[in-house]
Amino acid sequence: FPTDYETEIPGVLTIMRNIVDTHNSTINVLHVYSGLNLTESQTGRKKALVRTFKNNKLNFFSITDTSVTRAIYDFTEENDVDMLVMVNNKHSFFENLLFRPVINEIGFNVKVPFLVIPSKKKS
Repeated sequence: FPTDYETEIPGVLTIMRNIVDTHNSTINVLHVYSGLNLTESQTGRKKALVRTFKNNKLNFFSITDTSVTRAIYDFTEENDVDMLVMVNNKHSFFENLLFRPVINEIGFNVKVPFLVIPSKKKS
């Protein structure tokens, strides 16, 4: 589960929690960052993720100095990943012009089942 901790976690991950509970799965949480520490709100969302999956095994991984897309590809290749789950964050028109969404890049090349969860509207 790659995340930037910018999405309100409990609200969007109900389906993931159902899958994890049904199959007694381990969740590998991948955070790709540029060396900056998590903000207070990101830290709060990480804690919410821990609370949401308190009955499941969580592994946290942080990777720096690589693109998000490359980090996800490498992680899925190097680890025993059975499913990739991502939240599709809503982007503004200008954000879509400036940044190619990671989900579009990943979706055509990933070699494991890929679940994309729509995010709730950003406030």
